[in-house]
Amino acid sequence: MITPIVLCRGSSSRLPHKHFKKIGKERIIDIILRKLSENNNVSEIFIATGKKKENYEFEKKINIKKYKKINFYYHKNNDEVTKRVKEVCDLIKDEFSLIISGDCPLIDNKYINRLYKKFSKDSKIKDFIIPNKKTIHEGIFLFRTKSWKLINKLKA
Repeated sequence: MITPIVLCRGSSSRLPHKHFKKIGKERIIDIILRKLSENNNVSEIFIATGKKKENYEFEKKINIKKYKKINFYYHKNNDEVTKRVKEVCDLIKDEFSLIISGDCPLIDNKYINRLYKKFSKDSKIKDFIIPNKKTIHEGIFLFRTKSWKLINKLKA
């Protein structure tokens, strides 16, 4: 199973609160959560953001009853994304995690499922899937959950 980590932050300098902007009749964050909830390989979803004081609106504005199990993770620093992901990974039980850019509603479940199938069946792939072709799915990154600890150590 896969646990997506949706990276969000309300304090964007160019377009604050962009996750709550609408495309048609649906907010960007709702498009992302709906599509992830429709995927049978997704067990739960984490919304990973910065300081609670500045980002509590995610918890207030998202109707969690509409989606699969949603967890909110608040990090003490808005800018330490790698550390935020590492700490969320410490909470995840699934072998695989998926980073999703919270401002990009281009969620394609067929693409995610192909990555997951290839990753879980191909023993040559160790920790990450990095596409060798440029795709429209830039904000999607599948990896073995435990491997993010290594990335965090490399960053330090």
